[in-house]
Amino acid sequence: MTWRVFVPDADRLTELGYPALAGCCSLFHDAKGYEHEPNRYLRDRYRARWVPEYKEGPTGAKREGKRPTTSKGEADRLTNFLNWAEAGGIDVDRMNYECVLSYQDNMIAFRPSQQRPTVGAATRNQRADVATFYLMWRAEQGLRWAFDVPTKLVKVPYRDIRGDVFVYSRTGRLRQSAAQLPTLSLPTAAQKLAWYSAVRTRLGEAKMLASRCIVEIGVRAFE
Repeated sequence: MTWRVFVPDADRLTELGYPALAGCCSLFHDAKGYEHEPNRYLRDRYRARWVPEYKEGPTGAKREGKRPTTSKGEADRLTNFLNWAEAGGIDVDRMNYECVLSYQDNMIAFRPSQQRPTVGAATRNQRADVATFYLMWRAEQGLRWAFDVPTKLVKVPYRDIRGDVFVYSRTGRLRQSAAQLPTLSLPTAAQKLAWYSAVRTRLGEAKMLASRCIVEIGVRAFE
């Protein structure tokens, strides 16, 4: 038996008078049907009624709610965690943080043809983050005993006037290697000249020069 994600018809729910929850996904279990606690968690996260905070300080988790794409991602990750726990016969209310790290570290699937991991560090970190937040939420709701998470202070770069910010991150998150980052393909000189010509034709000389300045110099908006 497994948990599954149900994506609502946002327009229909709005018409029925539930705009505040129109884009919030739900979880259903093949045998148990609708379960209150996982869905309460998703609603609280979707409506930003509950934002995860470590006892040492902010987690850096997004505060904005009411975003269907965000709700779907959160629901997918929670589903993966609950299915993992059920498959192993593990009671989530008896888990400690070491159990979350075990979930994170053993979250590897293999393709028979290639025999290599298909779950990258970023995905494993995100899923384990949601598992951590869900157990923290259950503890705060009085559904289980306290859930302690060891943390460390990390710097997060922002590409705007705020500059770098410091937040707390749970210890044990996986490092994302450079090999997992997307490789960028820069245009050749001939490709750039062709693009400049197309911009000049469509938008004029001034727009072409402004675009060329950005491409050649890398000037940023706030400069």
